[in-house]
Amino acid sequence: MADIELKSVRELLGMKFFIPSYQRGYRWTKQQVKDLLNDVAEFKEKWYCLQPLVVRQMDDDRKKECLLNEKETWYEVIDGQQRLTTIYIIINLLDSNSSLSLQYETRKDSASFLQNIKTEQDDSNIDFYFMLEAKQTINEWQGDKEKLLQKLVNSCKVIWYETEDDAYEVFKRLNSGKLSLSNAELVKALLLKDDNFTGIDEAVQLKQLEMAGEWDRIEQSLHDDSFWYFINPEPEDAKYNCTRMDFILEIILRCKHKEKSEEFLYNVDDELSKNDYFIFSVFSEMINKNSWREQWKEIQNCFRTIKSWYDDRKKYHYIGYLMNLKGKDKKDTLRDLICESVMPKDEFLRNVISKCRKTIIKDNQKEIDFSQFEYGKNNDEIHNILLLFNLATVQNQISETSRYPFDKHFKAAKKKWSLEHIHAQNERKATWDKEQFDKIKGYLNNIKNDGTTELTKYLKDIETSDGIDDETYKAIISAFMGRNVVKKEANGKVFFSSDFEKDDHLTNMALLQGDKNAAFNNKTYPEKREKLAEYENVESESLFVPICTRNVFFKHYSPNSINPLVWDEHAGLEYVSAIVKVIASYLKMEAVLPSLENDNKYGLKKKEEKK
Repeated sequence: MADIELKSVRELLGMKFFIPSYQRGYRWTKQQVKDLLNDVAEFKEKWYCLQPLVVRQMDDDRKKECLLNEKETWYEVIDGQQRLTTIYIIINLLDSNSSLSLQYETRKDSASFLQNIKTEQDDSNIDFYFMLEAKQTINEWQGDKEKLLQKLVNSCKVIWYETEDDAYEVFKRLNSGKLSLSNAELVKALLLKDDNFTGIDEAVQLKQLEMAGEWDRIEQSLHDDSFWYFINPEPEDAKYNCTRMDFILEIILRCKHKEKSEEFLYNVDDELSKNDYFIFSVFSEMINKNSWREQWKEIQNCFRTIKSWYDDRKKYHYIGYLMNLKGKDKKDTLRDLICESVMPKDEFLRNVISKCRKTIIKDNQKEIDFSQFEYGKNNDEIHNILLLFNLATVQNQISETSRYPFDKHFKAAKKKWSLEHIHAQNERKATWDKEQFDKIKGYLNNIKNDGTTELTKYLKDIETSDGIDDETYKAIISAFMGRNVVKKEANGKVFFSSDFEKDDHLTNMALLQGDKNAAFNNKTYPEKREKLAEYENVESESLFVPICTRNVFFKHYSPNSINPLVWDEHAGLEYVSAIVKVIASYLKMEAVLPSLENDNKYGLKKKEEKK
């Protein structure tokens, strides 16, 4: 087990470090040196956490092999030598009385060069070239160098990671990615230090093994995508590539309040943007202040809380909705839910349902009219209604194991979720080749009304959409919307008129994976049905189609519809009636259904509180 702690730069002064031959030479650029100088100069906290310094204390055989004084304590640097060398150069240039001791297995004159870097100008090898660039950058830096030195020595700490394993093997594991120095892995090492489990009692030693096993089981649970995508608003962020336990540690810090205040203690995203190891540094302080047992219990409780939501099918769908809706910072949502999870179970569930309600209807509203929402103006609101409709539908299924797949939902969303018109609404004429146009005419032939029959006869000898005008195109679209199509003649010419009117309302909207939208774009309702059937009836895995999208295209909500090829006003109103009823029941609200009495308005109304 590695020894993990924070050491100030002052504690490194006087220590002896050996840079082995398997390390590459010094290669920091001017920009990297400048960034370090600025980071140290600009931090305003009590102290600043530098990157890990991975070392191994050299035994006598290794010191003898490297021609080092066997009576002195030397540390072989496995990782972090670039930053260590830069710190050496800064201190050497700004303070002649303090220095680190660095020795190199190759280019042994590098140590002498660094000791005399104030006067040295030799750039005869590539290491010297970069060392001189670093020197020039430090000399040219415009900040207060005396203040910088004091902050670097007294207020900057490295993450001291001292291992007992073979140094070269550790180096290989680090560079192959088999050993992670993420925040979580460092906190884990801090919690599992042998010093925490001293004593001859076998039960104490078993406790360490149990704790290591539970940590690994938590990490394994987080690698279950159905769980991971349910709870994490940014599940594919590269910072979780090493370990997903970082996410749990982040949540814990997001929930910390200032003492005797409702204000949160940390802006975690801001802190991580300035300091990659912010999480480790805070946990290190908390462990020192409280105890490792207390911090481990906090980690356990945080994970178990989230896992309990996942295991509870109702909470899974309500909370999953809050984590996937549009137009809100989901990190804050998750933080608030964790903070509120101390409530009794029933009260917490009511609170979650209330949060879901507030995404649809504001506190100062008594009711919400969905019929006013339009595509292009209220896309977020429409998306959230449709998502909620899908989740409630899955929750209401008889099967106790069916769950909405948030992992598939998120992966589809990378292509962006599209609000798809159930029937095409583009007023510009579509381009149909002969095969497509023949199919359109075949569909029209199955719509039995006077105007459509005449339209079909007229189109019989026209081969492509190039042979029709814009008004005839609108008549075709109108026919599939159940609207009137009228044949007219004037000046010896036949033409068609219709009462085509765009429908950009909820009555004509469904959720569809964004990258498939192009295949549906500008297509008639029966064409879209056929395309969706293709996706549904493939032998291999297809795209993710939400259950309500599937249902609406196959007129599940219009069981008495006479013609399956027509998406008319009646079908649209039956569809939104189903949406309103399902969501109203799900959110404990009253449904306002479309009717002639209320001009076909539809939406939700808050229930009157019982006195």
